[in-house]
Formats: sequence, structure tokens, C-alpha cells
Amino acid sequence: MVDNLLRETPRTAPSRTRQGRLTLRSLHGWAGAAVSLILITIAITGSLLVFKDDYIRMTVPEARQSADLSLVALAQVTEIAETTFGVDQLRALVYGTQDFSLHKAYLTEHRAAYLSSDGVVIAEWGQNGRLEDWLFDLHHRLLTGTVGLYIAGFTGMAGLILIVTGLIAVWPMRRGWRRGLTIRSTSRGQLLSVHRNLGTFVAAPLMVSIATGVMMTFPDQTRAVFDQFGSPDPVDAPTFTAGKTNWLNALSQAETTFPGATPRMALWGGDDRPSSIRLKQAQEWHPNGRTVVVIDPGTGALLGRNDALENGAGREAFNAVYPIHAAHIGGRIYDAVVFLTGLALTVLGLFGIFAFARRFITDSRAK
Repeated sequence: MVDNLLRETPRTAPSRTRQGRLTLRSLHGWAGAAVSLILITIAITGSLLVFKDDYIRMTVPEARQSADLSLVALAQVTEIAETTFGVDQLRALVYGTQDFSLHKAYLTEHRAAYLSSDGVVIAEWGQNGRLEDWLFDLHHRLLTGTVGLYIAGFTGMAGLILIVTGLIAVWPMRRGWRRGLTIRSTSRGQLLSVHRNLGTFVAAPLMVSIATGVMMTFPDQTRAVFDQFGSPDPVDAPTFTAGKTNWLNALSQAETTFPGATPRMALWGGDDRPSSIRLKQAQEWHPNGRTVVVIDPGTGALLGRNDALENGAGREAFNAVYPIHAAHIGGRIYDAVVFLTGLALTVLGLFGIFAFARRFITDSRAK
């Protein structure tokens, strides 16, 4: 009897392993079909958003003009924005750069506007009133607000699981990778072969792109995790006096506090917070920086400072999530990587859907 058991065990184990992999492939197929349409939407819009600034420069001539980014010029355009829209309507003004000279004002009620380097309003629109904003909302929230944000986030989590399960499921067939990405026919086997090989080749950049997107969907939870590895000390909300912010003074205070840093945003205060300036230091990856100086609107005094480079490793890593996801590092080479990663995810989803549909149709006919 013992001899019989010893002889049967090697035969039984591979059978169970094979059955487990078949089950995993089946789950991968059903789950992939369910989430692929959402992932394809997110992937296509993400790829297009890589070239958002290029599109704006192409369609708005003022974005291609040279920009005066001196403190005096930035203060003047900030004051003009304040006069044009009113303090109660302004949330923030993102300053232009040498490569993109438009300033973007964020207004209440999901409105926004572009201002030229000398403060002329080039365009003003409501929610999703421009193509680039519509694409961003479709990518980030699926045009459905908070509900869409969470749908996109959980779909991203499902996408990560699909990548991992897919890699596990195809490992026994790794010899098929030699076939590469050549499409010889539209048969289900050929579609699955390209789907498998492409997914294997781009798994690493896909996981980085999707994981950073999920982190941005749940920023509070992600920040709490990263902060375990180093975060700034909590500070009490500063007391301040009401008044009209002197923006030249505020920008000068920011330059004095962080010499060499580039002013990136002016943020208007309110009843519960003072005004502030966000800056980008050379070592920061975030395009708008995470370094902040807080200004008392009434007196112009410096109320506080936050050096993004002294906030601890965890918070610095958290601040790197957005520029990694949105292709704000690595120049045109990384732009191309993120763009092609989005296209690869689109092709993966389409091939997966077609292969699954063919199997479903074939099984239905067999019955």
C-alpha cells in the first residue's frame, strides 16, 4: 500500500497544480473582461494627458510666448487676477514657466482661466469646458465626481491583481515568449499569445503606473502609510489678521526664506486660513513643488514655512507619487515610456476582451 501511495503522489500533485492554474486563468479572464473597459478608458486618457501642455501650446498661441517670471511680474499678474475675478472667487494661481508661459487660475464652482504673462485673460471656462480638463476628469473621475474617483481607484486595484495573477498563470508557458508580439492571425490562441507576451513585457511599468494612480485616488490613506517612514512634525494652525495680501511682499518673503526656489503657486486664504506661496526647489520632483511659506494677509509677516526637503523620507516619497504617475520626471524619454505604457494597457484590454468573447461564443455554440 505504501508503494502504491508513493507512486500515486507525483501524479496527483501536478494534476492539482494544473487545475489551480486553470482556475486562476478562468478568474483572470472573467475579472479582466469586467474591468477592461474602465482600464482602457483610463489608459487612453492617461496617454493623451502626457502631452497636455503640448496640445495647449499648439492651440493657444500665448502659451508659446516668452514669459516674464520675475517677482515683480508674478506679483503684478497675481494682483490683476485678484482684481479681475475677486478674492472670493479665486482659489489658486499656478504660475507659468519658460516652456509654458500661461498662468492658470483656479476659481470657485470648478471654473478656471488662462492668463497671459501680462495678466490678460486668454480663456475662461466652467467644469470640463476645455478638452484637456475634460480628459483629466474622465481619466481621474470618469466624469462622475467622487463616485467615479472610487470606481477608478478600485478598478486600479483590480488591475494590479490581474497583472500578478496573469504573470503566475502564464509562467508555465514562458517558452511562448519567443514568439514575441507578432500577430499572425485573429484566432483566439493568437490573441491570447500576444496578450500574454505583451503583459509580461510591460508588467513592471504597468504596475508602477497603476499603483501610483491608486495612491493618488486614496491620498489620505497613502500619506498615512508613507508617513510611517518619516513625516513632518505637526504644527498648530497659525493665527492671522484679515486683510489684502501684498503679493510682491509675499513673493519676496518666499524668495528670502528659500533662496533659489521657484515660485509656482499663489494660494488665497479665507476665514480659516492665511495666504501662502508654494515653491519648487531644484531637488523636488513635483512640478509645482511642495515647499510652502505662509503669509499673514493683514501684516505681511511670515507665519510659517514648510521645507519639502526636510519632511522625512516617507513624506518625500509620497510627494514623488504624482510626478511619477503624471510623467513630470525624466523629460521626453519618460513621457514616451508613460505614453507607451498606456497604449500597452489599452491593447492588453482589447485583446483580452476579444479572446474572452471568442471563448464565450464558442462555449455557447457548443452547448
